Amino acid sequence: MAPATEIATLSVTGAASLEKEGSPSYNIWHELLDTIASQDGYQRAYWGRRIEDQSVVSLLIDWDSVEAHKAFVASREYAPFSTKFGEILESPAQIHHANLDPHPPAPAVSSLRSPVTECLTLYFPTSFDRSGFNSSWPIFKKTLEEKADGFRAVSAGWVVEELELDGGKYQAWAGFLGWDSVDAHMKYRETEAFKGTIGGLREGTKAIKAYHAIFEEK
Repeated sequence: MAPATEIATLSVTGAASLEKEGSPSYNIWHELLDTIASQDGYQRAYWGRRIEDQSVVSLLIDWDSVEAHKAFVASREYAPFSTKFGEILESPAQIHHANLDPHPPAPAVSSLRSPVTECLTLYFPTSFDRSGFNSSWPIFKKTLEEKADGFRAVSAGWVVEELELDGGKYQAWAGFLGWDSVDAHMKYRETEAFKGTIGGLREGTKAIKAYHAIFEEK
């Protein structure tokens, strides 16, 4: 069984001060993180608010396998855990898994090593042939590593589940790219190196979703 990263999107309540030590939501949040960390197959976690929308928290959890996470969901401990989680959420969490390479993705998603992380999800029809994308990605990645000022690290891979989008189901690819800053990422997008290699990744996409976050590693 391959290691996997759980990717959870959390819309937190306006009153949730997850970063304010001693606040009720801080205590709930860290109790939840401690519960996750105590599970068999847990490796590490990273979390942070989206820079573009502070009401949304991204939580990434490295597991020994998808099955390890599913075992936690099936356990007696999960129901009270889920109820407690609901106290700080506006809506149910959106959760999926990806097989990221390299694993663990820490160099790209821990703020200790990448001050800012660009988070990408590319959506493709279920009939999409991945071979072209899988050939284009190494070229894009090599160019990124050689040409991008302020680039730190990347971890990326295909999502295990099909994802819903606009009422349909799609296969998806997730990428996490570490940068010195959002500005460094934006400047690279204007270069010929980026423009000359991004086409192979965009070809066939139904949609592309992107945001930036500063992840704290637990």
